Amino acid sequence: MPNQICRQLYRYSILQPRVSGRVIAMTIASTCLVPFIKAPLWAQDDPPAAKEQSEEEKKPFSATTVSQLLRVGKIDEAIDLVDQALEAEADNIQALSANTLLAGYLLRTDGEAATARLEAQLDYLLSKPELGRLSSPLLAQTLTYFEMASKDFEKSLDKLLQAKSMLKSQNLSTQQLDLLHARMLISNDRIEDAKSIMDETLEKLRDDGGSYLQMAANYVGLLGSYDSDACKEVQAEALKIANELVAKESPSAQDYSNYFNYMIRSASSFSRSDAVAANDILQQALGVVEKLKKDEDTAAQRWERSLDQLKQQIESELRRAALIGSVAPDFAVDDFQFVGMEPTTISDLKGKVVLLDFWAVWCGPCIATFPHLKQWHEQFSEDGLVIIGSTRFYNYAWNDDTGKAARSTEKVPEEDELQMLTKFRESYGLHHGFIVKTGETDLSKEYCVTGIPQAVLIDKQGNVQMVRVGSGEANAAALEEKIEQLLRE
Repeated sequence: MPNQICRQLYRYSILQPRVSGRVIAMTIASTCLVPFIKAPLWAQDDPPAAKEQSEEEKKPFSATTVSQLLRVGKIDEAIDLVDQALEAEADNIQALSANTLLAGYLLRTDGEAATARLEAQLDYLLSKPELGRLSSPLLAQTLTYFEMASKDFEKSLDKLLQAKSMLKSQNLSTQQLDLLHARMLISNDRIEDAKSIMDETLEKLRDDGGSYLQMAANYVGLLGSYDSDACKEVQAEALKIANELVAKESPSAQDYSNYFNYMIRSASSFSRSDAVAANDILQQALGVVEKLKKDEDTAAQRWERSLDQLKQQIESELRRAALIGSVAPDFAVDDFQFVGMEPTTISDLKGKVVLLDFWAVWCGPCIATFPHLKQWHEQFSEDGLVIIGSTRFYNYAWNDDTGKAARSTEKVPEEDELQMLTKFRESYGLHHGFIVKTGETDLSKEYCVTGIPQAVLIDKQGNVQMVRVGSGEANAAALEEKIEQLLRE
């Protein structure tokens, strides 16, 4: 790794000595360290092992190898491989990219170490404008992870603005960074600022069909929950451009690629908020596939497979949409165990507004919704809101040493898993209770759950009024607004 990055990591106290092959008091498994090898005596030939290592070092660096090492949990080896590659060649883009991947992996276990590694790399890249076009996607990737790791919006924003300024000074595209900029602003409730950036970026790309379509899909995905009118305008313009691409006398393979990529992304973005609109987009794209099949275009099958996968997703969303206004599926008390709450059913709760939250103990996005669930309980429970978490057994047990739930390699008795859920609930300070499937009733099927977290809002009459899949501030804002509305009725 470059000396500048090493010094930066030392400043964060990241580097720690190895003892007996293990790392003591580590904040990262190991960084910038090469295992010690006994040096040969002067005038002696290198021993065979040293020669073998020298030959090994001549092999090109492979980011794939780093990914494989991380996949099997060999973190120390991955760190050494990345750091040695960067020490040998500071500007090795593959190694720098692998370093970002490595830091992203370390986010799971040591946020401070990951943040330091990412910040050091950002500072290095920002000091190397001569890397130019090669560093542009890498800057976006590193900044994305850094913003996740540091949780320091102002610092992340400052570095992002530095990166945009550097690329602009070289007349390079800032498209990826503009998108990240908008995402960061939205996550901090600066919706209008984000919209301004996206509008400006779209305008710059208006004469570049493929890039415009790509950014238009991002526009709808980011702002669809905040400004539906603006998104409809962008969608209409993008559809016009997409259809023009394939209406040519002889569309190129790139034209078809731009068209289908946009239609698939656009339909996917709409599928969660407007399944009917998503289905309309899907049907248009399927019509173009049929034309390709008649022309015996070999790409037709590939696009048809992609659209078939999307079709299944949209059909699930259409089934979820059909739940709205219908009587909420109920369950039998005998088919569930209850954690942190008295046995009850949906019909028992008529007169209350019910938020049914489908989740799992291993689901990170589910856990990300907990602060909102706690807030809503504190804010609305006295007004009649009841929150129920719906889950099932996943063979998890509570680890008293780590204070966390962990998947067991041995069969966990149901009673033990219920105790785990009790401790899990307490560890997060949750106020609402859980129902745990043990019998025939499959609420996940009844409520068309294909991904979690999924939140279902049920009104005082026992009818489904809203379904939202996924975490994120847009979903949280929509749910909170609907909760307030239903409580007033």
